[in-house]
Amino acid sequence: MDTGGHGGGCEHCVEQGEGLAAAGVFVPYTERFGSHPPLVSDADAQLIIHIPFTASVKLQSLVVMGDGDSAFFPAHVKLFANPRAVIDFSNADDLEPTQELDLAADALGVMPHLVNPPKFSSLSSLTLYITANGSGDDDEQTRIKYIGLGGEHSALVGSREVVITAYESRPQPSDHKTKADAFGGTSSIF
Repeated sequence: MDTGGHGGGCEHCVEQGEGLAAAGVFVPYTERFGSHPPLVSDADAQLIIHIPFTASVKLQSLVVMGDGDSAFFPAHVKLFANPRAVIDFSNADDLEPTQELDLAADALGVMPHLVNPPKFSSLSSLTLYITANGSGDDDEQTRIKYIGLGGEHSALVGSREVVITAYESRPQPSDHKTKADAFGGTSSIF
């Protein structure tokens, strides 16, 4: 996906505290092995990542690359398309996800997980709820090095500039001055 539709720097990760930027894992595909730090859950396996978009997105696939030992790679994710409410740990398990995916351990960032395209065809935001990692132990941290989103983006309908137009359905002679009017004469445009 072209990163033009991605609101880089605006993501946040609930597990590590309000407002913590998780943008470091959203890098171009060719930079996925870079020196950027991984996203690490705080005290357990769960992470919530909210991704706002600056354009309408049609999501087709998701790549989640783990970091370090495969036991710490994310193993299960719930995806919420355009969530109506803020998703946090108090309500994440109670809400119906748009789709759930079992993630394969991916140390290279080469395993796309396909989503159901009609359910993700007009995204303005996406929330990922990582519920488990490969350790099988809820007390072990999850480590993510890269998240890739595959699909297309287009301009948001509501984000277009306002166009101010004026039109006349019937000409009003008083609105149209002629040269004769400027010199004190009389004229008619009809």
